[in-house]
Amino acid sequence: MTTHDEELGALTNMEAQGQDSQSRQQFFWTLDTTCVNGRARRAVSSFLALAVCTLAFLAFARSRSMLPTLGGAVLDQLELKVEMCGNHEKDLHFHMNRNLSYLISIPSPAECCSKCRDSPGCTAWTWLDGASSDIIGLSTCSLKAGGVRLKVPQTGAVSGLLPPLAGALLHTADIEAPWPTQKSPAAASTATKPPEAHATHAPTTTTQEPTDPPKPAEPPVAELTIHSGVKALQLPQIGSECHTNSELPPMTKYKAEGEAVKVRVLSYNLYWWSLMAMRGTNGGAPFKIIDDSAKSMPYDLMAFQECEDPHFVLEKAGLLEDYTSFGGLGTITTAICMAFRRKTWELLSHGSGLVAEDARAQYYGKRAAQWMRLRHHGTGKTILFMNHHGPLPVNSGGSCGGLGTAYSLLKLIQRHTEEGDAVVLVGDFNANTGSSTVQHLERRLNEVFTGTALGGIDHFFTNLGSSSAISAENLGNGGSDHDALSVVLEMDGATESDEASSMPAAVLDTPEALKQWVRDKANEVFAK
Repeated sequence: MTTHDEELGALTNMEAQGQDSQSRQQFFWTLDTTCVNGRARRAVSSFLALAVCTLAFLAFARSRSMLPTLGGAVLDQLELKVEMCGNHEKDLHFHMNRNLSYLISIPSPAECCSKCRDSPGCTAWTWLDGASSDIIGLSTCSLKAGGVRLKVPQTGAVSGLLPPLAGALLHTADIEAPWPTQKSPAAASTATKPPEAHATHAPTTTTQEPTDPPKPAEPPVAELTIHSGVKALQLPQIGSECHTNSELPPMTKYKAEGEAVKVRVLSYNLYWWSLMAMRGTNGGAPFKIIDDSAKSMPYDLMAFQECEDPHFVLEKAGLLEDYTSFGGLGTITTAICMAFRRKTWELLSHGSGLVAEDARAQYYGKRAAQWMRLRHHGTGKTILFMNHHGPLPVNSGGSCGGLGTAYSLLKLIQRHTEEGDAVVLVGDFNANTGSSTVQHLERRLNEVFTGTALGGIDHFFTNLGSSSAISAENLGNGGSDHDALSVVLEMDGATESDEASSMPAAVLDTPEALKQWVRDKANEVFAK
């Protein structure tokens, strides 16, 4: 078995030669899927595979009136793959303008590159081994579009740029094309129509279908077409047991010292499938809300749920140049986005994790939370910001209930915070204030603001004091089924949360533990 390093060495050292005609490409496709590709080889018997390979080879040789060797044909195919994969870089994670999809259990960098070649508009890819990916133990492949914005060192990563080859599987017309891709039928025929050479080489993308029940049929698309990079993939089950005891992870204590810092936070469910895909952004109403509200005080942190393309959102709101953004895990139920203002904050780390799953009564898939840890340029204060779109049905907490969802969120926070960090958790939790999810989260965090849409399922939580929210606004919905919500938090000196956080986390787990803690404190007072 060849190692990934050997495979990458072969990709680097081999050079493609000659040009393939349409018939030759068709032959190589048959040869690849039947004779070379490991999956196909395992799917049929060795005798049948040999017979199909031989017939395909003879048919091709007859059409060209020549008989090249089988070894030469395989070598040509490998050379073609190498040419189309382009150069790669180890231990670097490429951040591009847009994320197209996030694939799981991709065994090698070469396979990741192949997925990019087969995906319209893909210009780059990043493969992560199981020890480095967001989903520990599973290798992942991120497909991306646009130009490189940032190369981030990351051990275990392999990234590559795909060259735009005319006549190949890549749609060169999609490279760097702005989203939305069409403004009118006339514009589409001139601006986005691929060259004629591409007409007979339309790529086919292979994605898994959602689990039972299946994904609802896509609604008709309005005149303004929004390109969706989200793939309907089924993520593997991460763990098979739900957290059932009452113990919850403790939260870090915010280090209250130095100059006070005001942090403005936005949370907004964009209702993507309806507001963007069907109604063509509702005349840009959601972007106007974001832009207008940011004029009085710029947002430090922004979180969007039902968001398939953060680049598109920021661009339409006129904020693209000032913010760094991150998309979700590439599935319908993990389509969440977040952004931070570069002028004020420095990125320390970021990532995503699966934290919940819809219950069977209303099943669409697994649910995620994404996070980023930042340092304030002026004061050095640090903050962990997390965005979440909760499981269905509403108030159920999903398949593991409210306790299980709250535990997973708090555990993810605990894993990525450091002592002294401020913590801010926001999103559409699909759970109101009376739900088990919210009540368990309030055992560790202060809820400082709640929306009113759909019974109040949008929330802001923090480890700062309950009075740390110095202003909170409902900005309207802009055509979404949720309101855009804005909160200004103050990271300052001692607050009421500091006294509360001095209480051991285990004290809040049971009434008996709380009573004993109160008795001990009373004895300390009387002893003095």
